[in-house]
Amino acid sequence: MDGCPTQLMLDHIKILATMQSEISALQRSVSDLGTIKDTLSRLTTLNEQEMEFNRNQVKSNKEFEATLVHINENLTKLNGRVSTLEQTDEETKQAKKIIIEKNAKDKEDQEIELVRQATEKRKSNLILIGVMFTSVLSFIGLVISIILK
Repeated sequence: MDGCPTQLMLDHIKILATMQSEISALQRSVSDLGTIKDTLSRLTTLNEQEMEFNRNQVKSNKEFEATLVHINENLTKLNGRVSTLEQTDEETKQAKKIIIEKNAKDKEDQEIELVRQATEKRKSNLILIGVMFTSVLSFIGLVISIILK
């Protein structure tokens, strides 16, 4: 061996270089597999957390649904009460209108009665004046007849 590499040595160097390159690639693959394993572990943890969240969400949704059903029942009852209130309000308006009309009729009847009473009083006064006038005329006639005798 005189210091020059032989063909066999060159082939061994090439093989070693190839093997070293493949070993580096395998090391990267193994490193990547470790990363994949970590990633899978994290994904498993996230999946478990998501499943727990979904269970909680389903429970929360059922509670929310029950609340909405309760609210809907109360709104239905309230709507019935509003309808009753509207009907009562309309009945109150009708009663008020009837009372106002009755009061107007009563007032009109009272005014008619007052006019009737005033007319009766006037008639009585006119009769009294007529009687007094007749009496005065009779008295004047008597006085004149006394004077003429």
